[in-house]
Amino acid sequence: MGFASFLLIVLFYQYQYSYDTFHSKKDRIFRINKHLEGQGQGKIRVSRTSPKVAEMINGNLSGIKNTVRLAELSAELHSEDASFNELFMYAADNSFFDVFDFKLTSGNPKSALKQLNSIVLGKSMAKKYFGDEPALGKTMTTIDMRGRKVDLTVTGIMEDIPANTHLMINALFSFPTLKNFVTADKFDASWSLCHTYILLDESANREHVEQQIADLVLKHVPLNDFKTASLPIQPIQSIYFNPTKDGGAQRGDELVTDVFLLVGVLLLLIASLNYINLATARSLKRSKEVGIRKVSGADKKQLIYQFIGESIFICLVALLMSFVLVYFFIPYVNNFSSIIFRIHLNQHFFIDPNFLFIAVPTAIITGILSGLYPAFVISSFKPSKSLKGESVNPAKISTKQVLVVMQYVVSIFLVIFCLTVYKFFNHMKNQDFGFDNENILAFRIDKLKEPGKVYDLKNKIKQLNGVLNIAASSKVPLSMQFESSVKIFNAKYNMKRDVSTMYIDEDFFNLLELEIVQKVGSNQDDEEIAKGLMVNEGFLRAFEEQYALGDAVDVYDRDNMNTVSFTGNIRSVVKDFNNRLFNIRKDPGPEIYILDDNKLSFMLVRLAPNTQHETIASIESVFKSNFPYLTFDFSFVDDEMDFVYDMFRPFTTLMYYFTFLAIFIASMGLFALALFITQQRTKEISIRKIFGSSELGISILLVKQYLRLILISFLITGPVTFIGFRELLLMLPQKVEFSWLLLVMVGAGLILLAIITVVGQAWKAARTNPVDTLRFE
Repeated sequence: MGFASFLLIVLFYQYQYSYDTFHSKKDRIFRINKHLEGQGQGKIRVSRTSPKVAEMINGNLSGIKNTVRLAELSAELHSEDASFNELFMYAADNSFFDVFDFKLTSGNPKSALKQLNSIVLGKSMAKKYFGDEPALGKTMTTIDMRGRKVDLTVTGIMEDIPANTHLMINALFSFPTLKNFVTADKFDASWSLCHTYILLDESANREHVEQQIADLVLKHVPLNDFKTASLPIQPIQSIYFNPTKDGGAQRGDELVTDVFLLVGVLLLLIASLNYINLATARSLKRSKEVGIRKVSGADKKQLIYQFIGESIFICLVALLMSFVLVYFFIPYVNNFSSIIFRIHLNQHFFIDPNFLFIAVPTAIITGILSGLYPAFVISSFKPSKSLKGESVNPAKISTKQVLVVMQYVVSIFLVIFCLTVYKFFNHMKNQDFGFDNENILAFRIDKLKEPGKVYDLKNKIKQLNGVLNIAASSKVPLSMQFESSVKIFNAKYNMKRDVSTMYIDEDFFNLLELEIVQKVGSNQDDEEIAKGLMVNEGFLRAFEEQYALGDAVDVYDRDNMNTVSFTGNIRSVVKDFNNRLFNIRKDPGPEIYILDDNKLSFMLVRLAPNTQHETIASIESVFKSNFPYLTFDFSFVDDEMDFVYDMFRPFTTLMYYFTFLAIFIASMGLFALALFITQQRTKEISIRKIFGSSELGISILLVKQYLRLILISFLITGPVTFIGFRELLLMLPQKVEFSWLLLVMVGAGLILLAIITVVGQAWKAARTNPVDTLRFE
């Protein structure tokens, strides 16, 4: 079990460090990042740049062989038989397949992404839309930003990309096709549109290339309120562990990965120490063998070699057995993957030279280190005592007791930590968000574009049975969708500050049943509504006395922050509600809500709980009758929450398993100690029985000393750890109670486990026949 756990973690470690290493030109592929810094603005590390960057440097700078731009998209795709809203699609330059080692199974990589309205499908996506039919040359449709149909030609089928890349790609559009999804000015000039990758010449100097890019491009970077900008180039192999704020769907944590490896080493070390305990305890059975070998002429060195050899042999056998366990456990570990955090360990690991180079030497070294202490103890037996059956190992057991205490200290810490994590996630999922988040259906309407169509659809759905309320917004509450924001001047710090923004219609707060705590004028005053905006209580707190109800707020253009894009008066103040998952601050941050019919992306419908299936079918029927070319793809707010929490499932699941394994190994250590002590005290037990002690009394006497070790472990770490984590939970906005009863249950559970672990050895020792033990005395 120790080896299997260690090897699984080694495979995970190697997998994490394998991201983007499969590209043949990996050492020459870099991404251009953008760093902005300034007084009062902090630091921004992003990787999206202007499409113009690639045009400026391509062919104009020495050392750069090729460039490729990637712009992430989400869009509807339609074939004759299937329609889906798709994520993880990119618009890419035709040089994509020259730079990266992603392979086409059908189509020409030199021209697949060259023409307008071309699309390359991943193998799995092609099967989803066309089944077993050849997809190459087929026509698909999508909906552009104006809500119009656009025909796409399938120009290539790509092998599903490996899981170990920071990019998650289901399909690729040709880069000119991007014009269907963004406005012309954004396509030409936006500095937050695409990622730019460069391929260096084999003889190019990275620092020289970076300096050339800075000299040529930096003069065009808009600084806005920032003081300085730089354009460092980042090796593709480092992106996974060093992601920017806006780059890479998959993000790793180097510290967490290294900690996992440390845990694997510690598990193997603890298992080895338990083996030492067991081997030392079993050594008493071999005392006569050692005595006979020494009498027959064996010296101490030969005996040490023999016992270390036995230890190495046992470790090699354990290694082979662990291969079998790892082989069967890999599918379960891979199932821990979420849509963002993916694990894809290879079941053919035992033929990987890099893996075997770690596994086999580790087994040999473990065997040597594990066998040293028992070998020296056993080889030091004196034949004169061992052949007479006398006690041959009067060594103290304090070291073993300390080991068991430390094992349970770690186990208790992990158990309390797991309970804390469970409490935290349970609280975050079931906290009071400030509004009723149940039974709210959400579906996309961003392709309708015309406000008249949105309101016509809204009025038709409102008439349906089972619909309690309906509204529209730019974001689904509590989802992980992109948080839009605007810049608002903060007089206290003499700077412009980001403020979260949500575009809504007039029924949004009614749907969420949110209280308007302050209001100016009438909700029916169309002119006032058009010019006004709404803020939450957190907005007034954040800006203190600068703004109040009725005051004018200047909203600045994000691309040119010296320009006011619009000015609105604070028409009403809404009671704070939590619009984000994992918001653990005491109060929500500042938010503004703007009535803008042109920026509504989702329809939100509150359904009656008892007739949801029928109501959803009616809503879909109305939607499809009005917009037959669009996909009706819906979700519930609760589903959005579950999706986000599932992203963290791999970490929490692995943590629970490690906790269980730590307790298991600690119990094995306690079992080894029980075996050792009972063998040491067999004569004492026999004498006690002769003087009248009962078997039950002797069993209780033996068990008590083990329970003392557990109690010491519990007193060392239990209260301190519990109080520490309890205080952390009490710092949350809605205080999470961590009952002291849980601490008592943890202690009682470990004591019960200890009794189960050692009671068999204690009872066996108590039933020993004194005649068998004392007949040589």
